[in-house]
Order: sequence, then structure tokens, then C-alpha cells
Amino acid sequence: MQATVKNQQKPKSQIESFKYSFAAFCSTFCVQILHPFDLIKTRFQSHDGMKGGNNIVPQYKNIRNAFQTIYSQEGVRGLYKGFGWTLFAQSVSRVLFFTLYEKSRDFYEKILQHQSKEFQIFVASTQSGVIATFITTPMWILKTRMLLNTKQNISGYQNLNSAILSIYNEHGILGFWRGLSVSLPLCFHGTIQMSVFEKVMQITRPIAQDDTYNIRPAFAGFFSKLCAILATYPLQTLRTRIQQNQYIHTSDGHLKSPKYKNVRDVVYKLYQKEGILSLYKGVKPSLIMNLPSNSIYFFCYEFFKKALNISRDQKEIKNQKH
Repeated sequence: MQATVKNQQKPKSQIESFKYSFAAFCSTFCVQILHPFDLIKTRFQSHDGMKGGNNIVPQYKNIRNAFQTIYSQEGVRGLYKGFGWTLFAQSVSRVLFFTLYEKSRDFYEKILQHQSKEFQIFVASTQSGVIATFITTPMWILKTRMLLNTKQNISGYQNLNSAILSIYNEHGILGFWRGLSVSLPLCFHGTIQMSVFEKVMQITRPIAQDDTYNIRPAFAGFFSKLCAILATYPLQTLRTRIQQNQYIHTSDGHLKSPKYKNVRDVVYKLYQKEGILSLYKGVKPSLIMNLPSNSIYFFCYEFFKKALNISRDQKEIKNQKH
């Protein structure tokens, strides 16, 4: 009898995993229209602010100037450099993270019943973030290189191929995990985001049945992303600097050496030459892109979860009736 129940639960669990993945993918596809802001944010993070210095991207005065400069020098295609790869990377990353998170959350709710929901969410989101980060770090390095490529009339395939070859030739296979020491602490970005998101959803759950237009997840997504960005943005800047493809001429004028040797070197040079506030370079386009896109993402994510009958609101209401 028990074996029959377990066999029935296994297909159900697999179906739920597929539904979580499908909801995450559809939601990711909905928010990629704001890609140019991601490109501009990455280029702001990369530039050290020194005129005539060793930089691989131009110095932009502000967001408007960045749009104008990229459009005039690289055309409309320049604003969408790396779009296809970013969509792919975001889709894989979010599908992986949210599928792991939702299933881990269900798992920890059973084995950590004596612990608070906040602790269960913390463990589930951190674990999911670490696994997803380790698997997807190569994708993010390629994305960073592609967004920082300022060559004109370069196709997406040429851009991707160039990034792969340069990383492998410079650092070998381990180069695709360059900056992992910064990326792993960035897992707490997801932890903070999901903790705040779930808390807002929990507080507003009494009005869930009246939320016809799905405003709750949209607001929770907006507010949780704001908290996560402000808390972890400096780590994103450090990651961009360590992952970018940048070499400078040595004193003899012939040999080349990396502009940044390691994370410690990045922190030292940022603080000495650019000041502590440089850790938040590009935060404005990041907020312009991520706050509405995350709001749209969670609006769509919760919509698809409701449509697929896997929403936590639906589960909570069902449990209350029983």
C-alpha cells in the first residue's frame, strides 16, 4: 500500500517540477525587453572613471549619454548585444533556481516543521542559489564579455565565439568559473530577495482572494528586488571587474598583464582610485531595469503558477479549509 502511494507521489512531484520550470521560463521571456539597461549597467561597472585610462568601453556621462553614444557608434544592434545569450542564460538560471527553490521549500517544510518558515525559506533559497550559481557561472562570464564588446557590426554568434575563445586562451577551462569567489556570496542576493518576497506575500495573504489583478506578487517582486540590489550590488561590480577581458601594457610597452589580478586587487584599486561609492557604479540603470522587470517577472510567475494550480496561495487556502 505504501509503495503504491509513493509511486503515485513520484509522477506528481515530477509534474510539479515541470510546471515550476515552465512558469519560470515564461516569466523570464516577458522581462527581456529591458535588455539595453543591463548592457549600460555592465559598462558603467566596467569603467574605472579615469580619462585616457585603460578601459575597454567608453566613459558615459549618464544613462541618456550612454544610449546616444552606443546608438551612434554601434547602432540599434549595439543596444541589444548579447540579447540572445542573456535570454538563454536568464532562462536557465531562473528555471534552475526557482525549480530547486520550490522543491527545496516543499522538502524543508516537511523535515523542518519545528523551524520557522523564515528559516525554511533561508535554507531553501541559499541552497538553490549556490547550486544554480556554480552551474551557470560560465554563462554569466560569457554574458559580461559580450556586453562589453564595443565592436561594430558583430553578429551574436561572432560575439559569443570571440568570448569563448578569449576566455579559454587566456585562462583555460577554469577561466569559465572566474570570479566564483564573488559569485557565491552573491547567492545571498537570491536569499534576501526570496525572504522579503515570501514575507510580503505572507503578510498580504488575507487579501489573496480579492487580488484579482495579481498586484501582490508584482509589489512583492518590486520591493524584494530593491532590498536585494541595495544589499549586494557592490559584489556585482566586483564580479564584472574580475570577469571582464582587460589587459594593460607593462612599463616596457610590449608585454601585457591583467588589469586586475584577483578580487583583493579589484577592491584595493577601486577604493584607492575611485572611492567607496564606485562600488555602486551603474546602480541607476540597474534599478530602472530590475525593479519593473522583477515586478513583471513575479506577476507572470505567480500568474502561471495559479494557472497550473501550484500557487502557494492556493495551497494555503486549501489547507485552511481542511
